[in-house]
Amino acid sequence: MKYRWLAAARMAGVALLACVAFGAAQAQYNPATQGKTSLYADPKSQMAGQMIYYRGTGLCLSAQNGVFRDWTPILLEACDGSPRQQFRIDGDQIRLAPNTRLCLDRQRIQGGTENGELNLENCSEQRTKWRLEGGAGQIRGTSHVNYSICIYPQGNRAAPGVRMMAGPPGCSGGQALGYGSMQQAMSGAGPKPQGGGQGNPGNLNTGNSSAPYQIFWRQVGGPWSTGPYPSQTPTCLHGNANAACNGQNFKGTYQPGQVTTFWLNGCQAPPLQIQCEVRDASGRVIGGPPKPPAQAAAKSFHVQVQAGLCIDVSGGRTMGGTAVQLWPCHGKAPQKFTIDAAQGRIRYAAKPDMCVDQEQGGGRKLELTECQHAWNRWSYDARNMRIVGPNNQCWDVPSGRFDQGQRLQVWACNSQPPQGLSLIHISEPTRRS
Repeated sequence: MKYRWLAAARMAGVALLACVAFGAAQAQYNPATQGKTSLYADPKSQMAGQMIYYRGTGLCLSAQNGVFRDWTPILLEACDGSPRQQFRIDGDQIRLAPNTRLCLDRQRIQGGTENGELNLENCSEQRTKWRLEGGAGQIRGTSHVNYSICIYPQGNRAAPGVRMMAGPPGCSGGQALGYGSMQQAMSGAGPKPQGGGQGNPGNLNTGNSSAPYQIFWRQVGGPWSTGPYPSQTPTCLHGNANAACNGQNFKGTYQPGQVTTFWLNGCQAPPLQIQCEVRDASGRVIGGPPKPPAQAAAKSFHVQVQAGLCIDVSGGRTMGGTAVQLWPCHGKAPQKFTIDAAQGRIRYAAKPDMCVDQEQGGGRKLELTECQHAWNRWSYDARNMRIVGPNNQCWDVPSGRFDQGQRLQVWACNSQPPQGLSLIHISEPTRRS
């Protein structure tokens, strides 16, 4: 009897360890959400589902290991009709049928690209909107260009165990996706094409692959690029919520060669300057960068209420992070600037690819920074004699202390003397022989 009791205790201990190990294995799929309520299969949030599959392969999208919680990866697995492969398209969301509080979303966007992992996410925190294009065999999602990313297997290799991704590479052909019953998934059938696509508002350059133009966006002076996107017109579309920061969103239609600002992921990183590139069916680039505007005459900013003080780049240095300060006016290079109205930049005339902007990291002080990494757009308000930026912010002398060497800051516009700046031409003193 004694030995039976010991054996039972040992077996219970093994079972307990197995449960702990299994729980740890489940937790590892959600390292970023420790402490959150787990979102497993919920009888109150279940719906009948369908399969998302690659036609003719017998492979379906599947929640890894049947773990139903946010940040669970989506993989390709052999279609078996199990709950982990059941989804429901609900407007611009793709919900997990066993728990409709979970949706497909693009996460962990890779640096310098728009490619990210396809995971489950709490629907209330989902960023990506989706639409099924049955005729093209694609599921498209929103990025900085509306519906410009697509679901695809990593490496464009449809095989069991391959991780699913979302990004522009999925929009350029490859194996066709379908959405339907288990029988359709196993037969490779797909939904009938629907005229005009589903939910296409009619103003997006996401037409079919036979469109006469291919659109690219490329970073000016950097490695980032995205495309091609098929388009019926030789123009580039840009802008949605992901491309905005502090209310600044340069949404619109751009001509070949035009440059605009793009926040890759909201305000979490400095913006990029990106340029529209259009190619015809033969791959030939249409048009080219517009001719740069004539260089504006370099001028100085003179403090209105303090005679003899001007805005100055400390020490005449040209590297990023150099302080912008008050200094006695002398008309030399450290006090010469040009206003680039088209790009919303105040350029340092001694090195025009350097601009004056709010310090990186969210501080209020003004400093030099590379123009392509500047956060804000600035303009000179000649009527009120001040430099104005986003959200009614102006260049300002802190506390109205007009001292030599005082650094300038960004502050709410108020039309008070610390923000008064006249734009004047000061000649450099002539040297006596």
